[in-house]
Amino acid sequence: MFKQYWEITNKLKHTHSPLLFRMDSLSDKTELAKIISSNHGIRVYDEIHSQLIELVKLRQPNKRLSLNEINFNISHHTDGKEMEDFGVWAFYPWNNSLIHILDEKDFIEVRTNRNKHKITQKEQQVLTQKSIGIIGLSVGHSIATTLALERVCGEIRLADFDTLELSNLNRINSRLENIGVNKTIIAARAISEIDPYIKVVIEQNGISESNLSSFLLSPKRIDLLIEVCDGLDIKVLCREFAKKHQIPVVMDTNDKGMLDIERFDLEPNRPIFHGLAGNLTPETLKGLTNEQKIPYILEIVGADKISTRLKASMLEVEQSINTWPQLGSSVVLGGAITTDVSRRILLNQLQKSGRFYVDIEEIINDSDSTFNSQKNESQTLATSMVAFENLAINYLKDFSPAFSIPETDKLSIIQAAINAPSAGNNQPWIWFHQNGHFMLMHHRIRSESWGDYFEMGAFMSLGCAIESFQLKAFELGYVCNVNLIEDVLNPELIAHITLNLDSSNIKSQDLLELAKHLELRTTNRKTNSNEPLSIEAKDALNEIFRNEIELKYNYTENKESLDQMAKIIASCDRIRLLNPKGHQEFFSEIRWSKQKAQESGDGIDIDSADLTEAEKAGFYLAKDPKAIDLINDWNLGSGFKKMSMNSINSASGIGLITTKEFNKISIILAGKAILRFWIKACMNNIAIYPMLSPAFFFNRANHGNGFDIPEKFKTELLNLDNDFKKIFQLNPNEYPLFIFKASIATTKPNKSFRLKMDSVFI
Repeated sequence: MFKQYWEITNKLKHTHSPLLFRMDSLSDKTELAKIISSNHGIRVYDEIHSQLIELVKLRQPNKRLSLNEINFNISHHTDGKEMEDFGVWAFYPWNNSLIHILDEKDFIEVRTNRNKHKITQKEQQVLTQKSIGIIGLSVGHSIATTLALERVCGEIRLADFDTLELSNLNRINSRLENIGVNKTIIAARAISEIDPYIKVVIEQNGISESNLSSFLLSPKRIDLLIEVCDGLDIKVLCREFAKKHQIPVVMDTNDKGMLDIERFDLEPNRPIFHGLAGNLTPETLKGLTNEQKIPYILEIVGADKISTRLKASMLEVEQSINTWPQLGSSVVLGGAITTDVSRRILLNQLQKSGRFYVDIEEIINDSDSTFNSQKNESQTLATSMVAFENLAINYLKDFSPAFSIPETDKLSIIQAAINAPSAGNNQPWIWFHQNGHFMLMHHRIRSESWGDYFEMGAFMSLGCAIESFQLKAFELGYVCNVNLIEDVLNPELIAHITLNLDSSNIKSQDLLELAKHLELRTTNRKTNSNEPLSIEAKDALNEIFRNEIELKYNYTENKESLDQMAKIIASCDRIRLLNPKGHQEFFSEIRWSKQKAQESGDGIDIDSADLTEAEKAGFYLAKDPKAIDLINDWNLGSGFKKMSMNSINSASGIGLITTKEFNKISIILAGKAILRFWIKACMNNIAIYPMLSPAFFFNRANHGNGFDIPEKFKTELLNLDNDFKKIFQLNPNEYPLFIFKASIATTKPNKSFRLKMDSVFI
C-alpha cells in the first residue's frame, strides 16, 4: 500500500500547474469526466455562485442590490447556462482538488478589486502584461507569492535547484508534505492556488551559463529580474546579462530590510552592485575559491551595516550553527518590500537605483536617542606631549650638561629605540633629549589596556626600547649609563640615560653581534615550519638567560603540551574578545589594510598574519561590540579559538619567560633580556610570535587576586592556570611574562610601521 502511494506521490512531485477545464469545450468536458470517474477520493469545491455574487456587486459599487437584482444580474451574466457548466473547473493533482472558479477575465476582475485605487484598473491591465523572473526560492518564495497576491505581473519565472528541507520551514510558508520537493514547484503550486491564470515557468536545475539566456529572454525578454540566490557566481553572471539586455534587477537580503535596485534599463553603463564588487566578472570568479569570494560578498552586502544578530550568528557558522540564519518575519517583510518596489518599477513610478533599508528594529524601538562618545585623540596627545616635555625638563633641572653626541648618531639611536617591539604595536614611549641627557617616559594613554595587567606589557616594551637604545649606542662606540626611575608621583618617568665614548679595548663580541643584527628582529605571525628547532639554535637561546638570576627560560616541544597550550591560549584569547574592554582594545589595534597601517603608523596590519579570507571576514564582523555582546549572552564564541589553535599547530614549540619578582623595575629589566633573546632567535632563523594573553590573565588572577575579571570567566581561568603551571612546572613564586610561539622561519614578515619621529621624540 505504501509503495503504491509513494509511486503516486513521486509522480506528483514534478507537477506544478493545475489542469483547467471549460465546460463549453466537449474535449474538456470528456477529460474532466474521466478524472472524476477514476478518482473517487477527489475533493470538489464549488463556490462559483458566491464568486458571481461578488462580481455583480463590485460592478455596481454605488448601489445596494436586492437579492432579486443579484440573481437577475447573475442569470444575465451566465447567459442562462447551468451553473456547473459556467466558468472553469481547476484540477490540482498534487492535492487532488477540483475547484470551480470564474473564467480568467472575471476572475482577475474580482480578485484584484480590492487593489483599487492603490492600483488603478488601467495600471492593473498594464501589470497583467508584465513578466518577472525570480532566481532563488528560499527568500524568493515569499516574494513570488506576494507578487501573485497583488498580481503585479501576468507571468512569473522561477529558478532554483534546491529541494525543501525541514529547516527551511522557518521561513518558507509550505506544508510538511512538500519536504523533498523542488522549491520552484512548491512556489509555482502556491501561486496557482492563489491564481491559476498567472503563467508560471519553472527551472528546476537552477541558473547556469547554459540556461540563463532562455530563462531571461525566451519566449520574450522579462521586464524585471529579482535575484535572491546564495551563489556569488550566479549573482554576478545574471547581473552582467541583465545589464547587457537592459533588464532592471532587484535584490532583497532579508536583513534590516535591505533592498538593492539596479536600473540597467535606464542606466545601461551602471556598474553591477553599485560598483561595490570592483572589477569582479564571471571570468575572474571562476578562479576563486569560496573563501576567496568572502571579501567580495562582504563588500557587496556592506558588512558594517548588517544587523548585529546576523554578524554574531555568522561568527558562529560551523561552530554552533551550520549556516547563517534567516527569519520568517524578515523574509515576509522582504516579500512585501520587493513586491512594492517591483510594481512601481513596472509602472514607471520609480526610476531610482540604489540601496535602501527598511530596518524595523531601527524604526520601532525603546530608545529616544543615541549617544556616541569619542575622545578627541589629537587633542589628548597634543596636551600630553607638552606635559611630557615639562616633566622631563623638571626632572633634569638639577643636572649639568652631559656628553653630547653628533646629531646623526642621536637620531640613529632614537630610531633603533622606537623600532622596539610593543604589545599591539602601541609604541608606549616618549623620548626626550636635552644637553646630552636622554629621558624615556611612558605614554600611558597609548598603552592603556584592560588586557595588559599591571602595565606589564608596556613595561616589557619599554625595557625592549632601552635595550635597543643601548645596543645601537654600543655599535656606534658609546657606553650608556642607564638609571631606571621609580617615582610614585610621576609614574610616567621610566629611565634617565647618558652616553660616553667607549674607551675599552675589548668589546663584547656577543653584544656586538646582537647590535649588528638589531634590525633583523621582527614579529613573525606567518605560518612557518613546525619542524623541531636544532640543538644549536636551542643552545643559543638558552645562553641568553644563563646568567639571569631573576628570570627563567622554559621551552617545550612536547606534542601533548603543545596541544594543551593551544587550548589555553585560544581560551584566553576568546575571553579577551568576549570582554567589552578587551574587545575594544583588540580591534583598536587592527589595521584593515597596509595603507591604513602606514597612515596610522601604529597597530597591526591584518595581512601580517596568515589568515584565510574567511577568518579575515570573521574578524571584520567581530569588530561590532554589540555582536560580541550577543555571543557573550549566548555563552558561545568558540570560533574565536580557531585562529589561535591553528597558529599553535604550526609551532615548533612554545616558550615562556618568567620572573621571580613582579614589579615595574623587574619587568623592565626582563624586557631588556627579551629583546636580546628575540634578536638571537631571528639570527638563528627562528620566527617569534608573542602570545601574551595567558600571562596577562594568570597574573591578574594570581598577583591581582582576580581583580576586574568577569565572574563568568574566573573558574575557567583558574582551571587554565592550573594546566599552564603543570605544563611548565612553575613554582608559586614564578610569574609568567613572555609567552611565545617558536617556529622555523620560512617566510619573511613585513616590519610593522612606526609613528613619526616627532610623535615620540622631543
